Amino acid sequence: MTPSPSNPSVKDELQELHEQIVLLLGSDAMQEEARYDMMVLRGWLLQKFSFLGCSLSSITLVQAEGLIEAAGPMACDRWWRVYYDPMIFVKFTNLQCAAMLMHEVVGHLLGEHFSRHEALDPENKALSHEGHNKCQDAAINTGYKFIQENLPDGCIHPSKWGLPPKKSYEWYVGNRPKDGGGQGPGKDPGGTQCGGGSGTGKPHPWELPAPGKDVHGGMNQAQQEVVQQTTATQVAMAAKDGTMQGSGMGGLTAWAEQYLAEPKVRWQDKLSSLSRNAMAQAGDQDWT
Repeated sequence: MTPSPSNPSVKDELQELHEQIVLLLGSDAMQEEARYDMMVLRGWLLQKFSFLGCSLSSITLVQAEGLIEAAGPMACDRWWRVYYDPMIFVKFTNLQCAAMLMHEVVGHLLGEHFSRHEALDPENKALSHEGHNKCQDAAINTGYKFIQENLPDGCIHPSKWGLPPKKSYEWYVGNRPKDGGGQGPGKDPGGTQCGGGSGTGKPHPWELPAPGKDVHGGMNQAQQEVVQQTTATQVAMAAKDGTMQGSGMGGLTAWAEQYLAEPKVRWQDKLSSLSRNAMAQAGDQDWT
């Protein structure tokens, strides 16, 4: 990745030149360059936010051509895969890409938006899938300073609804706009949302199947809980030793405290229970 110039006109000229080069090189070269850029981006975030090392290392990155036009620059699924359009490094700055990746990992995945959506409105009766995603984005985009300051212009922000920042996803659902357009209280916030994160309903066309044989990456529920537990512990330690200070991710401290305070079923016990249930359903109960 290369530094992005601050002069807008120079930046636009360089972006146009970059797009022309990409067209000349072809799709394969563009995809390979994007893979390298994403690897460097994740490495930079791992160095900057060491307390998120477990989470950032555990995601599976999947290229999805055309995602920008279909839904947004990035998206995630419930199996901890993050999808990205290979054109993001052409259309956005490095910091914007970093903020978008943090939006997916910290906001949607660590925030457990998939299960929270299902608990709140499993059949999307109160709000559409897109509406839920907007409410989630409103909570994420104002909950973490690093994300808020570095996202591209035009992203979802609750102020466009006439609502206060730093509220929960559920709060925004309860106080959401009641009609479809404009600015101010009761109006649709507009803005660019991420490609997905709520996870309820039919999978999007770019999403891969659930983890399994011959399926690229992804984590099951037990694996996700191990990552969340480890991350919460690392965040709590970073808050205690001062590593979190000045990171722009201070909002994670409250999440970690709440996560660690909640009674948890050990993932080993949950996995054992799932195995027993599977065997019982198969008619094989002759075991101890």
